[in-house]
Amino acid sequence: MEIRYEPTPADTAAHLGYLHQQGHSPDPPLWTVLLGLGLGLAVAARADAPDWRDVLLFGTAALFGLSGLALALWRRCYPDTADTAPPTGVCRLVVTPAGLVRAAGPNAEFLAWPDLAALVEGPEHFHLHAVSGPVWTLPKRALPEPDGPQTLVDLVHRYWQAQPGHQRRRLPNRPERLGRRVLAGFAEALRGGFRLALFRPLAGGAVRTLGGGVLAGLLAVRLGVSALGDYAAALPRPRFDAYGLIDHGAGMLLFLLSGLALGGLARDTKPLLGLLGLIAAAEGLTSILYRLAYAALPGGWETTAPWIGWALFLAWFLWNFAIVFRAVGGVYRQPAPAALFLASAFALLDWGVGFQLPGQEIFYPAEDEATAAPAPRIDAEEVLYRQHRLLRETTDALAPQRPGIADLYFVGFAGEADEQVFAHEVEYALGLFDQRFDTQGRSVALVNSPDTLARWPIANRHALDTVLEAVARRMDPKEDVLFLFLTSHGSKDHKLSVRFEPLPLDDLPAAALKAALDRAGIHQRVVVVSACYSGGFLDALKDDDSLILTAARRDRASFGCGVDSEFTYFGQAYFVEALAQTRSFVAAFDMARQTIERREQAEGNEPSLPQIHVGKRIAPKLLALEQRLAAPVAQPRPRNRPPRP
Repeated sequence: MEIRYEPTPADTAAHLGYLHQQGHSPDPPLWTVLLGLGLGLAVAARADAPDWRDVLLFGTAALFGLSGLALALWRRCYPDTADTAPPTGVCRLVVTPAGLVRAAGPNAEFLAWPDLAALVEGPEHFHLHAVSGPVWTLPKRALPEPDGPQTLVDLVHRYWQAQPGHQRRRLPNRPERLGRRVLAGFAEALRGGFRLALFRPLAGGAVRTLGGGVLAGLLAVRLGVSALGDYAAALPRPRFDAYGLIDHGAGMLLFLLSGLALGGLARDTKPLLGLLGLIAAAEGLTSILYRLAYAALPGGWETTAPWIGWALFLAWFLWNFAIVFRAVGGVYRQPAPAALFLASAFALLDWGVGFQLPGQEIFYPAEDEATAAPAPRIDAEEVLYRQHRLLRETTDALAPQRPGIADLYFVGFAGEADEQVFAHEVEYALGLFDQRFDTQGRSVALVNSPDTLARWPIANRHALDTVLEAVARRMDPKEDVLFLFLTSHGSKDHKLSVRFEPLPLDDLPAAALKAALDRAGIHQRVVVVSACYSGGFLDALKDDDSLILTAARRDRASFGCGVDSEFTYFGQAYFVEALAQTRSFVAAFDMARQTIERREQAEGNEPSLPQIHVGKRIAPKLLALEQRLAAPVAQPRPRNRPPRP
């Protein structure tokens, strides 16, 4: 059956009026943008949310990008909802056993019978509703009288009831309410997703195109599963972290972007929302089972057998890849090689790129407030005012060099105050060097910690410059050696974190450290940098007069920092264990590197790969220093006894 007609202004008005009556919006995702801004403001207004300006900026940006991508998906999947007006010019509506075809000029649209939701008859128009939302309006005057309208109704009903699952049903004569339609689609997507995950064949209706509301609901379920898992892992004292929402929002954005890329590669975006709905539903099931399996391990998330955790992760990855492969093959009817290619593209974007993002839980275990020591209040003005006196007293107490003796001067720098592990490492290293390396009276500590404000100057660029210049004035530049130990967090752009809230301190880049050493005129130096990505300092500092040791390669993280840690992995291996056995800085590094490699391998961590540079002119100086320190100290002869004959 073929029907020809040309829409009039009255038809357009009737179409738009009907859409308005049904509550259709010409731009559905607009409310998402407004809701995203509201949620961003609500999160930012939390009294205990850290850095609320960052939360507001990144949270609203992520939500805005998510809504914009949803709009792009909607318009690409359903171009006829972007423009609510019916087509103009001469139109043809063809009723076929497979579905309805509407053509206007060179453009044509197809609506399969399983995707037809309702046939609504009005006084002068028919309105055909698609499951996914679009509405086609057909004027009755285009049908021959008197039996034309009834003939169309009978034919549409006959074809629709011939579809699988429709035999005992009648095509609705009014559209289903939005809430019921979304709930029905949601249940359908869950059934289809579970069948995918359990390797059951997909039912015919499970792969039809679903609405954006269903996909949004499934993504909300995915977020809920993650939140519940994080909450359970953080028991018994879970605490909400707003940054976790940003991390998961970025993951959802990447999920939608991966689907959009998959649809582009398949050259068909029409079934894209349905495909993503099936994948999201199936991944929800696999995530629940993955978390339950991990929680059942001895030790839970902190299992002492990391290989079990990696095996579980590999099983989860292969399971999800099989789900995507089956979903692509079922929705797009692609042969196995093409489905494998499309599934690989999705996996590359959603998981390959996604796991490069920094992970952040929505809930984390809070410290027991009943036993935790209250954070001391820092009077920033008083602390800064006291630094001049502390620095003067510290540098004035430095002992001068001894002619004819290769003296070693020690300077420690603990840059991060939020975690006491760095202050503890510097304090331990200073005591070790005073005891074993003869630096008593020639050692200085710069530490950011509320516990040491009365003893030592704070660690910042100015204090480091002052101390290095004071050390340079005391030491013989041709005879003596500086040992400089810096420990803190590190960044990928090779800066050492210098942080002591509420003081306004700047981080220490590798280039600034080199400039400070060069200004002081200290060339014979041993520099140890314990931080993530600290290998970047080696590149800036290495020369023939220097020994440079770093806890990690320039592109690798190191391990062991944290509020509960006493030493970092490098600090424990190098200062506590290796230097207790040898006075050779190079030999101690080799011992520490092997210890760290064994520990990281046992825990399943990515190797940090500590780095070393030995300058050709510093090597003999350090050997002479090692020999002096290893030699027994001559005891003076008592004067109250006569010499033996």
